This record gives sequence, C-alpha cells and structure tokens, in this order.
Amino acid sequence: MAGRYTAKSDGAVYNVRGNVKTSANAASLPSDWPNHKIELYIDFANTTNLDDDQKFECYLFAQTKDVMAGITWWNAVPFGFFAEKRQAPAPRKLANNGILDGNIWYDWVTVGVK
Repeated sequence: MAGRYTAKSDGAVYNVRGNVKTSANAASLPSDWPNHKIELYIDFANTTNLDDDQKFECYLFAQTKDVMAGITWWNAVPFGFFAEKRQAPAPRKLANNGILDGNIWYDWVTVGVK
C-alpha cells in the first residue's frame, strides 16, 4: 500500500508505504502475520532512500477496526502510539445532482504518541 501522511502540527505532507495482509499478498508475508497487523513506513526525511523511513508497527482493534495501536522507533528509542479512524462526513448532494460519497473522505488521525 502507499499513500501520504499530513502532519497535524505544520501541514507537511510525507510519503507513506506499508504492508497489510490481503488475499493477493498473503504468500509474500510471513505465515504468522496477523490479519489485523499493518506495517507503515513514513518518509519524514523526504528522500528516495527507503532505509531512513520511520517504521510504525500497527495493530487494528480486531472487532471494530476503527482504532489501532502500536510502536514506532525514533533514534532507536521505542515509542507507543494509538490512532483513531476519522468519521467520514455524510454524503452531500452536489449542484449537478451527483452525490459526493462521504466514504472517500476518511483518514487516520494520530491522537496520541507516548
């Protein structure tokens, strides 16, 4: 998977890459990889070097899948974190009678890093 992370503090945007188990990639991941695990790498250094990306090992809450918690490392020091999935806004009717589906407007919000 790939995407972007926007920092709440200053609005800076960073590239993100990661892994989550799907039927398409299950064979390429370790056999003991849980279905609710997500591994993310954020390129805070804004480089093409993948080795300097910050790793986040995340675990979705198994029942609701709308909260995740995990661990990240900064300068070899571990930090715990958790994040909640933002509620998508309700669909809106557009001027051309189309519908803007609120489901496309979701993202993860980090609500705590300890």
